[in-house]
Amino acid sequence: MKDSKKKKKKKKCTVRFEPSGLKIKVPAGTVLLEAAHKAGIYLSSICGGDGYCGKCKVIIDEGQFKSKPTALLTPDETRENVVLACRTKILSDMTITVPKSHTLETSQILMDTDAQRFSELAGEVREGIFEFDPLVRKIFVEMSPPTVHDHTADHERLYLAIREQIDAPIMQTGFRILQKLPGLLQSGDYKVTVTIGRRGETTEVIEVQACNHCQQNFAVAVDLGTTT
Repeated sequence: MKDSKKKKKKKKCTVRFEPSGLKIKVPAGTVLLEAAHKAGIYLSSICGGDGYCGKCKVIIDEGQFKSKPTALLTPDETRENVVLACRTKILSDMTITVPKSHTLETSQILMDTDAQRFSELAGEVREGIFEFDPLVRKIFVEMSPPTVHDHTADHERLYLAIREQIDAPIMQTGFRILQKLPGLLQSGDYKVTVTIGRRGETTEVIEVQACNHCQQNFAVAVDLGTTT
Protein backbone atom coordinates (compact mmCIF):
# COMPACT_ATOMS: atom_id res chain seq x y z
CA MET A 1 0.00 0.00 0.00
CA LYS A 2 1.46 3.28 -1.07
CA ASP A 3 1.87 5.95 1.52
CA SER A 4 -0.30 8.83 0.43
CA LYS A 5 1.49 11.23 2.70
CA LYS A 6 4.13 13.22 0.93
CA LYS A 7 7.08 14.66 2.71
CA LYS A 8 6.90 18.39 2.94
CA LYS A 9 9.70 20.11 1.12
CA LYS A 10 11.63 22.56 3.20
CA LYS A 11 11.06 26.10 2.10
CA LYS A 12 13.90 27.85 0.34
CA CYS A 13 15.43 30.89 1.97
CA THR A 14 17.38 33.58 0.15
CA VAL A 15 20.48 34.69 2.00
CA ARG A 16 22.26 37.86 0.93
CA PHE A 17 25.81 38.50 2.09
CA GLU A 18 27.10 42.04 2.43
CA PRO A 19 29.22 43.87 1.44
CA SER A 20 29.80 41.47 -1.50
CA GLY A 21 26.10 41.34 -2.46
CA LEU A 22 26.31 37.59 -3.13
CA LYS A 23 23.04 35.68 -2.81
CA ILE A 24 22.20 32.03 -2.41
CA LYS A 25 19.04 30.01 -1.87
CA VAL A 26 19.22 27.24 0.71
CA PRO A 27 16.65 25.11 2.55
CA ALA A 28 15.42 26.44 5.88
CA GLY A 29 17.48 24.94 8.68
CA THR A 30 20.77 25.19 6.79
CA VAL A 31 23.73 26.18 8.94
CA LEU A 32 24.86 29.69 8.06
CA LEU A 33 28.52 28.68 7.71
CA GLU A 34 27.55 26.06 5.11
CA ALA A 35 25.44 28.59 3.21
CA ALA A 36 28.33 31.04 3.15
CA HIS A 37 30.68 28.42 1.72
CA LYS A 38 28.14 27.49 -0.96
CA ALA A 39 27.90 31.16 -1.89
CA GLY A 40 31.67 31.32 -2.30
CA ILE A 41 32.32 33.21 0.92
CA TYR A 42 34.96 31.46 2.98
CA LEU A 43 34.69 32.43 6.62
CA SER A 44 37.56 31.80 8.98
CA SER A 45 36.77 28.64 10.91
CA ILE A 46 39.95 27.05 12.19
CA CYS A 47 38.01 24.68 14.47
CA GLY A 48 36.28 23.15 11.46
CA GLY A 49 32.86 24.51 12.39
CA ASP A 50 32.74 23.00 15.87
CA GLY A 51 32.10 26.34 17.57
CA TYR A 52 35.36 26.51 19.52
CA CYS A 53 37.43 29.20 17.79
CA GLY A 54 34.95 32.07 17.48
CA LYS A 55 36.41 33.13 14.12
CA CYS A 56 33.23 32.91 12.01
CA LYS A 57 31.41 35.90 13.50
CA VAL A 58 28.85 37.60 11.26
CA ILE A 59 26.13 40.20 11.80
CA ILE A 60 22.51 39.39 11.01
CA ASP A 61 20.86 42.53 9.62
CA GLU A 62 17.51 40.99 8.70
CA GLY A 63 15.76 37.67 9.03
CA GLN A 64 14.88 34.94 11.47
CA PHE A 65 17.45 32.52 12.78
CA LYS A 66 18.16 30.05 15.53
CA SER A 67 21.56 30.27 17.17
CA LYS A 68 23.06 28.10 19.88
CA PRO A 69 24.35 29.98 22.94
CA THR A 70 28.10 30.43 23.19
CA ALA A 71 30.51 32.04 25.62
CA LEU A 72 32.57 33.31 22.67
CA LEU A 73 30.23 36.28 22.16
CA THR A 74 30.07 39.27 24.48
CA PRO A 75 26.70 40.61 25.69
CA ASP A 76 27.17 43.66 23.44
CA GLU A 77 27.75 41.42 20.41
CA THR A 78 24.65 39.40 21.19
CA ARG A 79 22.54 42.58 21.39
CA GLU A 80 23.91 43.65 18.00
CA ASN A 81 22.88 40.31 16.41
CA VAL A 82 26.44 39.08 16.08
CA VAL A 83 26.42 35.28 15.80
CA LEU A 84 28.79 32.43 15.06
CA ALA A 85 27.93 31.21 11.57
CA CYS A 86 28.76 27.63 12.52
CA ARG A 87 26.17 27.64 15.33
CA THR A 88 23.36 29.46 13.54
CA LYS A 89 20.55 28.00 11.43
CA ILE A 90 18.67 29.93 8.76
CA LEU A 91 14.89 30.12 9.27
CA SER A 92 13.88 32.78 6.71
CA ASP A 93 15.23 35.13 4.06
CA MET A 94 18.21 36.90 5.58
CA THR A 95 20.71 39.68 5.05
CA ILE A 96 24.12 39.07 6.57
CA THR A 97 27.08 41.40 7.01
CA VAL A 98 30.41 39.63 6.96
CA PRO A 99 33.26 41.56 8.63
CA LYS A 100 36.27 41.64 6.34
CA SER A 101 38.52 40.48 9.17
CA HIS A 102 36.60 37.19 9.37
CA THR A 103 36.91 36.12 5.74
CA LEU A 104 39.63 34.17 3.97
CA GLU A 105 40.96 35.43 0.67
CA THR A 106 41.25 32.16 -1.25
CA SER A 107 43.64 33.62 -3.83
CA GLN A 108 45.97 35.07 -1.23
CA ILE A 109 48.50 32.58 0.04
CA LEU A 110 51.19 34.75 1.58
CA MET A 111 50.92 38.26 2.94
CA ASP A 112 53.42 40.82 1.63
CA THR A 113 54.80 41.41 5.12
CA ASP A 114 55.34 37.67 5.58
CA ALA A 115 57.02 37.39 2.19
CA GLN A 116 59.43 40.17 3.12
CA ARG A 117 60.17 38.56 6.48
CA PHE A 118 60.91 35.16 4.93
CA SER A 119 63.02 36.80 2.23
CA GLU A 120 65.14 38.46 4.90
CA LEU A 121 65.41 35.17 6.77
CA ALA A 122 66.58 33.39 3.62
CA GLY A 123 69.28 36.03 3.23
CA GLU A 124 70.50 35.33 6.75
CA VAL A 125 70.69 31.61 6.00
CA ARG A 126 72.71 32.27 2.84
CA GLU A 127 75.08 34.46 4.83
CA GLY A 128 75.81 31.55 7.15
CA ILE A 129 74.22 32.90 10.33
CA PHE A 130 72.38 29.60 10.81
CA GLU A 131 74.28 26.33 10.93
CA PHE A 132 72.91 23.69 8.55
CA ASP A 133 72.26 20.75 10.86
CA PRO A 134 69.29 18.65 9.65
CA LEU A 135 67.66 16.07 11.89
CA VAL A 136 67.71 13.53 9.05
CA ARG A 137 70.57 13.06 6.60
CA LYS A 138 72.26 10.54 4.33
CA ILE A 139 75.91 9.58 4.57
CA PHE A 140 77.97 7.23 2.42
CA VAL A 141 80.22 4.84 4.32
CA GLU A 142 82.82 2.30 3.23
CA MET A 143 83.79 -0.66 5.40
CA SER A 144 86.29 -3.45 5.24
CA PRO A 145 84.60 -6.84 4.79
CA PRO A 146 84.95 -9.40 7.60
CA THR A 147 87.91 -11.74 7.62
CA VAL A 148 88.96 -14.76 9.61
CA HIS A 149 90.63 -12.32 11.98
CA ASP A 150 87.83 -9.74 12.04
CA HIS A 151 84.54 -11.11 13.39
CA THR A 152 82.90 -7.75 14.13
CA ALA A 153 79.10 -7.98 13.88
CA ASP A 154 77.58 -6.25 10.86
CA HIS A 155 75.71 -3.60 12.84
CA GLU A 156 78.79 -2.82 14.94
CA ARG A 157 80.87 -2.56 11.77
CA LEU A 158 78.31 -0.10 10.41
CA TYR A 159 78.32 1.93 13.64
CA LEU A 160 82.11 2.23 13.56
CA ALA A 161 82.00 3.51 9.98
CA ILE A 162 79.31 6.05 10.84
CA ARG A 163 81.23 7.30 13.87
CA GLU A 164 84.22 8.01 11.65
CA GLN A 165 82.13 10.74 10.00
CA ILE A 166 79.83 12.08 12.71
CA ASP A 167 79.67 12.33 16.48
CA ALA A 168 77.22 9.59 17.49
CA PRO A 169 77.94 8.20 20.96
CA ILE A 170 74.49 6.58 21.26
CA MET A 171 73.19 4.62 18.27
CA GLN A 172 70.26 2.33 17.63
CA THR A 173 68.80 0.38 14.72
CA GLY A 174 65.37 -1.16 14.22
CA PHE A 175 64.87 -4.89 13.80
CA ARG A 176 63.79 -4.42 10.16
CA ILE A 177 67.18 -2.93 9.27
CA LEU A 178 69.10 -5.56 11.24
CA GLN A 179 67.33 -8.34 9.34
CA LYS A 180 68.36 -7.12 5.90
CA LEU A 181 71.73 -5.58 6.81
CA PRO A 182 73.97 -8.60 5.98
CA GLY A 183 72.53 -8.90 2.47
CA LEU A 184 72.81 -5.15 1.84
CA LEU A 185 76.44 -5.02 2.94
CA GLN A 186 77.38 -7.95 0.73
CA SER A 187 75.48 -6.67 -2.33
CA GLY A 188 77.10 -3.25 -1.99
CA ASP A 189 80.58 -4.66 -1.39
CA TYR A 190 80.42 -3.08 2.08
CA LYS A 191 79.80 0.37 0.58
CA VAL A 192 76.38 1.64 1.61
CA THR A 193 74.31 4.78 2.04
CA VAL A 194 72.92 5.19 5.53
CA THR A 195 69.95 7.42 6.35
CA ILE A 196 70.27 8.53 9.94
CA GLY A 197 67.97 10.52 12.19
CA ARG A 198 68.82 12.38 15.36
CA ARG A 199 66.49 12.29 18.35
CA GLY A 200 68.02 14.07 21.30
CA GLU A 201 71.37 12.42 22.01
CA THR A 202 70.43 9.27 20.10
CA THR A 203 71.32 8.66 16.45
CA GLU A 204 69.08 6.11 14.76
CA VAL A 205 69.78 4.23 11.54
CA ILE A 206 66.54 4.71 9.61
CA GLU A 207 67.50 3.09 6.30
CA VAL A 208 70.45 1.40 4.60
CA GLN A 209 70.93 1.20 0.81
CA ALA A 210 73.63 -0.58 -1.14
CA CYS A 211 76.01 1.75 -3.04
CA ASN A 212 75.93 5.57 -3.01
CA HIS A 213 72.51 7.26 -3.04
CA CYS A 214 73.38 10.47 -1.21
CA GLN A 215 72.30 12.64 -4.15
CA GLN A 216 68.82 11.12 -4.22
CA ASN A 217 66.88 12.90 -1.51
CA PHE A 218 63.11 13.20 -1.38
CA ALA A 219 60.84 14.57 1.33
CA VAL A 220 57.16 15.14 1.99
CA ALA A 221 55.94 17.98 4.21
CA VAL A 222 52.43 17.86 5.66
CA ASP A 223 51.02 20.99 7.30
CA LEU A 224 48.62 20.11 10.11
CA GLY A 225 48.47 23.61 11.55
CA THR A 226 45.24 25.46 12.27
CA THR A 227 46.41 29.06 12.03
CA THR A 228 44.95 31.48 9.51
